[in-house]
Amino acid sequence: MNALEQAAGFVTVARVSDVEPGTVRVIELEGRSLCVGQTEDGEWGAIDNVCTHDGGTLGEGELDDAAVECPRHGGRFDLFTGRVLALPPVRPVAAYPTEYGIRVLVTLARSDGDDRCLSLAEIAKREKLPHAYLEQLAGDLRRAGLVTATRGQSGGYRLARPAAQIAMTDAIRALEGPILEMPCAGVGDLEHCDRRQPCSVHEVFQRVYESLSLSLGATSLAEVLATAGGPPYPIEVRRRRIALTAERNTQETPTA
Repeated sequence: MNALEQAAGFVTVARVSDVEPGTVRVIELEGRSLCVGQTEDGEWGAIDNVCTHDGGTLGEGELDDAAVECPRHGGRFDLFTGRVLALPPVRPVAAYPTEYGIRVLVTLARSDGDDRCLSLAEIAKREKLPHAYLEQLAGDLRRAGLVTATRGQSGGYRLARPAAQIAMTDAIRALEGPILEMPCAGVGDLEHCDRRQPCSVHEVFQRVYESLSLSLGATSLAEVLATAGGPPYPIEVRRRRIALTAERNTQETPTA
């Protein structure tokens, strides 16, 4: 870290050169222990560092393509999604593309009226996030048309459209893909299942998919920004949440 970065308040989490292609490393950040890795293709991912099988340290393991192998018993997890790829673990580990990506969007929305771009270094500083990982997330958001990038000394990122016009479904699909990992979920995907017999769980998962899509689609980035800041939440946010909860409970209470 140079003197200019120290004066600006930057905290060095790790240098890009510290995590070589095809490797993972343990990084402590905001009270979390993360396994951060870079594939041979230069893609970055971050998952929880503790194996859900026996507490092994994933950041001390090996990276094979996008599979992180636990050094204790050989369990494998996807570097980008945290899902289990090989036993003995059966529970996934947490991954952070959606959380970190939405925090990037919220930071850009908060600065939208300043008429200037924000660099990823500045966003990483404000949100205390790993800079190298943000580069990949920002690329996903740009390809989805949610942010724009400007090159040059004063360049950086800004929202591609007003925060009120960015739905959470847009953000999540850009960062993680489908809202629900089920091939037949959604009206347009009903034929994407090769099962010959009627599926016993399709209807319930279809309801889950529709509920998620409706809720996330009705929530804009502007609404997320309005409630950002907690916990502990600012007093005005707490009051608004209490009022909304009371109103919802009143509507759900049956009358005699």
